[in-house]
Amino acid sequence: MPIYEYECPSCSARFEELRKIAERDQLLRCTACGSNVVRVLSSPNLLLNANSRSSKTLGSSESVVADVQITNGTFKNSNIGISLPEGAKVTMKGSKFENVKTPVEFRKKK
Repeated sequence: MPIYEYECPSCSARFEELRKIAERDQLLRCTACGSNVVRVLSSPNLLLNANSRSSKTLGSSESVVADVQITNGTFKNSNIGISLPEGAKVTMKGSKFENVKTPVEFRKKK
């Protein structure tokens, strides 16, 4: 199940929730004040297997990424394998890209 990020329009609290894809937009209450929350878009965490680790979690779009290490990851059948903010340092060992148009993309900072 994916982890989704939610924000409360009333108190601005942000939190993550593990939910089924079909439940991602169903009613959910704020953990702080009890108001209805809205789902917000966030950058995904990179966790490819037990050997993968990152020095900082790739969370919200405001996160600053120092470096990311990906070990023995497999990326298949996608346009972009990994999308990171410009300036991120990436170390990959044993990773495979199969039918991936752009293995690593660095996004420009806003």
